[in-house]
Amino acid sequence: MQKKIEKDRIEAEFIKNCLKRPVEFLDLLEDSSYFFKNVEKKEKPEILYRHAHTLKARFGQFGLKNFFKALNIIETHLSEKNMKKVVLAAETFNQEIDEFLKKHDVIIETIKNFTVDRGLAIPVQEIMAKIKEYSNFEDFHFYIYQNYFLSDLRNKFGHYRTLVEEIGRNQGKSINWEISGDKIIVDTTKYRDFINASIHIFRNMIDHGIESEDERIEKAKPQSCKITLDFKLNGDSFYVNLTDDGKGIDIETLKKKAIEHGVKKQDEINNLNEEEITELIFTQGLSTKEDISDISGRGIGMDVVKDEVEKLGGEITVSSKVDEGVQFSIKLPIKA
Repeated sequence: MQKKIEKDRIEAEFIKNCLKRPVEFLDLLEDSSYFFKNVEKKEKPEILYRHAHTLKARFGQFGLKNFFKALNIIETHLSEKNMKKVVLAAETFNQEIDEFLKKHDVIIETIKNFTVDRGLAIPVQEIMAKIKEYSNFEDFHFYIYQNYFLSDLRNKFGHYRTLVEEIGRNQGKSINWEISGDKIIVDTTKYRDFINASIHIFRNMIDHGIESEDERIEKAKPQSCKITLDFKLNGDSFYVNLTDDGKGIDIETLKKKAIEHGVKKQDEINNLNEEEITELIFTQGLSTKEDISDISGRGIGMDVVKDEVEKLGGEITVSSKVDEGVQFSIKLPIKA
């Protein structure tokens, strides 16, 4: 009975999340299909590994934790570079998704229709009316671009609120989520991979940096922690500052793990300043967690974020203060 109740709860959560974020779910299905195609093409294991890790995090946004096991198996085979097992595991995972979609075909069709109803597709009547208003195609094209392609980047990040609050609750951590700053009106499709990868920042903030409510009370800090996203326009670029007020990065543990994982030698570590040591969190395969969990521990995530930022021609830095928290500062160009 308890298993059935839990199953029903997960189903209800999935439906609620899909209806709240239909475009994101359809994007996730598309990206999953892209991942399977790359497996078939025998893409490099390290690239597939990072893609699988991000997919796992994104499925978590919709409460689909039943896919964690399959993706964990794929990650393990990829870390061992056993492509034969990767292909078999990916085929099994693909079948699981197909079965899931067939079971929820009504919901999938509903969210496809829902995107039209919410104005994410352009009604034919409006197209015909607007064509008459413009004397040339270039002006009409610009109207379509401004009104249907451009949107506020802040809204895309707002979709992470539910995931952050859920992960926090599961770990006994109360979280206040705040978004502030300038509107960043851009073609958000050009930032999709960066937006998707940013999920790793929030998961790491919660799992690594934010204390439990009891710990915060002992430190005379507010019981609820704060995660703040602040956006600032800067000419032809913009900044995204992602901040938490947790315990900060444990520099000594980070140094120790860097040596254990062979990232740096002891004499190299000794020659680094605190800022340079902090930047090591972007190193692939380096994690300060002792155990692997659904949230973190594989050392994959922050390197993915940095990679996506750099692909856009941007920069990312991190700063930390003990018991005051961590800030990720990201500068990105406005993509035309």
